[in-house]
Order: sequence, then C-alpha cells, then structure tokens
Amino acid sequence: MKSVLKFCNGSKSQKRILRLPIVMLQKMVCVGLIEEKIGLSQSTVSQYLMLLQQAALITTERRGQWTYCKRNEKAIKELVKHLENI
Repeated sequence: MKSVLKFCNGSKSQKRILRLPIVMLQKMVCVGLIEEKIGLSQSTVSQYLMLLQQAALITTERRGQWTYCKRNEKAIKELVKHLENI
C-alpha cells in the first residue's frame, strides 16, 4: 500500500501515467503491443511501465527477448479505494 500511496502523491508526470491504458493489462500483454496501441516511443512506455511496476500496480515477466506485463489487481483495488477517499 505504501508504494501505491507514494505513487499517488507523485508528480504530475506520474499522475499522467495512470492514463496509460492499464485495462489492456488484464492478461499478460507484451510491452511491444502496448507501445503500438498507445503510440508512444519504446523509451517512454518503458519509463511509464517501470514507474507502474515500482508502485506495484503491474508485474512484469521476461520471456526470452520479450517483456510481458500484467495488472496487480490487489494494488489497483487499493489505489481505487484511496482515490475514492480523496
């Protein structure tokens, strides 16, 4: 929960990351597909995903040369609960 709260209290840049279509991460999704779908550069998407991972909102798994992401449902529920109380 601390990592989620830290994320919520971050900069405007971090708050923009929440606009990243996290809905796409309902199952394991390749980072390349996320880049393609949202139309941002690989470095920008990687940076955003790293912040989401540090906040424990997603998990990542490396499979060969590809990285896959998945939502962390428990952390997302905590985030929603926190946002509802603001």
